[in-house]
Amino acid sequence: MTQSTKVTEQVQKLEVDTIIELIQIDVIGTNTTLYITSGALNGSTFSFGGNTYSPIPFEARGFEVSGKGQMPRPVIKVANTNNIFSGLVSNFDDLVGSEIRRIRTLYRFLDNQPDADATATFPIDVFVVERKLTHNKLLVELELSAAIDQEDRKLPGRQVIRETCTHRYRSYDSEAGAFVYTNATCPYVASSYFTNLGVATGDPSRDMCGKRLSDCKRRFGNNAVLPTRAFPGTGKY
Repeated sequence: MTQSTKVTEQVQKLEVDTIIELIQIDVIGTNTTLYITSGALNGSTFSFGGNTYSPIPFEARGFEVSGKGQMPRPVIKVANTNNIFSGLVSNFDDLVGSEIRRIRTLYRFLDNQPDADATATFPIDVFVVERKLTHNKLLVELELSAAIDQEDRKLPGRQVIRETCTHRYRSYDSEAGAFVYTNATCPYVASSYFTNLGVATGDPSRDMCGKRLSDCKRRFGNNAVLPTRAFPGTGKY
């Protein structure tokens, strides 16, 4: 994903807002996603894109990408707070194959802030766990690799579909009266609702995405950087 135009505008100012670093870990073989951040704000958790991030100290390095040489092999060190990571690496084969997303945004774009916007991010880094380097009572250290930098990996990694986005859209829980983002990958969190036919509605329970480029434009605007996973520029054969 490319850098948000809102982030670009902010970082060009003389005074830049606090950069917030977030980590999402999709634990392989489960429907569990762990959301962590390197520090709490005002001593508490916070949310971004409808997901709550818990403060667990971590250090991430080696994400820089250059046009020369091998693909980067980042390393992430996570404090073994409450033995959470010990349990994960012990029960899920050292987390090998789990997808890790590193998201960086600005404080002003977090949920509940005046400028809250889940699409306002720096380029999102997506890697998978290659191997465990260290595991002790203090920390767990993991080496990551790019999604395409895998042994026996074949390209393309997924189908190139021209008209249909493969994002998982949010769902609405009628009993709770709120949207559920647990398994959603689409970053849309606004309160404008559309049916799967692209018709505006005031009923949040009817909010469904038709997966077309036009549906993405209705939600994010014609001039925005669209997060669609479709390939509208692909020719028909």
